[in-house]
Order: sequence, then C-alpha cells, then structure tokens
Amino acid sequence: MIGEGTLKLLKLFPRMDMRRLGTVQVKEETKMQLKQCMRDYMDVHIGVQWKSRGFIEQMEKYNI
Repeated sequence: MIGEGTLKLLKLFPRMDMRRLGTVQVKEETKMQLKQCMRDYMDVHIGVQWKSRGFIEQMEKYNI
C-alpha cells in the first residue's frame, strides 16, 4: 500500500516540468515508496530485469 503523498506525486509527475524534479522535497518514506512503485511498474510492464538496476541499487547504499 502506498501513502497519500506518494499517490499525489505519481499523479503529478506526468504534468510536471522535469527541471523541477530535483527541487521537490519529499519524506524518506515517500522516496522509498516511489522507488518501489517505479520498480514494480517496470517489472510488470517491461517484463525485463534490467542489468543496471542492481548497479543503481548498490550505488544507493553510498548515497550517490
């Protein structure tokens, strides 16, 4: 289940100016929910486990 804030952001993203994306401040919990939603979406709709996903997840551990 995702929170209300996460759902609002997901609805806002298609209309949002991508240049603003880096300036949006969200709670850490919301970030985690957004990441999980995006991963689930890609897994279901793309149907491929892309190789760079593991690399990106490793880099997140180092806050890069």
